[in-house]
Amino acid sequence: MVNKKMTTSNCHLGSSKTKFNNYKKLFQINDIFPDDVIKLGECVGQIPVDKFEPKNIDEYEEVLVVEVFSPSHFYIHQKNNILEFYEMMEALHNFYEQYKLHYIIPKIALQPGLHVAVKYFDKWHRGIIKNVNDYSKIEVKK
Repeated sequence: MVNKKMTTSNCHLGSSKTKFNNYKKLFQINDIFPDDVIKLGECVGQIPVDKFEPKNIDEYEEVLVVEVFSPSHFYIHQKNNILEFYEMMEALHNFYEQYKLHYIIPKIALQPGLHVAVKYFDKWHRGIIKNVNDYSKIEVKK
């Protein structure tokens, strides 16, 4: 189930010139999604780095850097929460193994920016669609 407090709309709508048409398209496509999923145009909120600022100079937060796109765009896992992360990933895998047929995305809704669950090396993972080529090849960022 999606925590709607963690989502924000308008994440992938493009320039302001095309926003009206994008909104119209999103509402039409989003009607086909189940209520408990992140839809087109929604995204997971970010956690600001200053949230991890230590109270004093002797404190630190151990993290694992898991993906880097640039010095200001990267993903980490908090080392003290790694067990909870693995438990969440196992729960995600078990959920989609059981309910995958309920969450199949119609081809018309396959759009860049859409948050998805994708099977990778026989395990379900979180992903974001990066590119769609004639609906026969979908590029997903895992």
